Amino acid sequence: MKGEFVYTRNRFFNAEDVTQNEGLLRRGQLRYMVGVDYTIGGKVDMNGEFQQEITFASRRDLSDQVLRSWIFLRFETGFFDEKLVPELTFILGLDSGDTMVNPNLTYNPKRWLQFIWGAYLFSGPNDQLYGQFDSKDRVYMTTRFLF
Repeated sequence: MKGEFVYTRNRFFNAEDVTQNEGLLRRGQLRYMVGVDYTIGGKVDMNGEFQQEITFASRRDLSDQVLRSWIFLRFETGFFDEKLVPELTFILGLDSGDTMVNPNLTYNPKRWLQFIWGAYLFSGPNDQLYGQFDSKDRVYMTTRFLF
């Protein structure tokens, strides 16, 4: 089990009334995460988390959401003495239904060299965190030299 809690006071948020304070309001915000790391069958590492942010303000005052929640799941395993490591990360916005899926594959031919192939796949409403990138999915390849 694990958890993180962060409280930020006087953070800027978009005001519903754009003529008030140049369209910005200062409010406190609590962000927290509770999660668990678990190994399934001795081979698949799983990380599951519940994340939430709470803005201490009236919904009438802010154009931003005052409560947002996410579920985060990550799975990873290894093959051939960890030379091939597939990983899948999935994030779901519980309030808005927006998602981010990140499959990737790491190849470690040497202890000092990694090749990583993957993708970021987004979906959801255009005004949400991941949904705004719905038509901007991407694929990538990374080369790392470790020293």
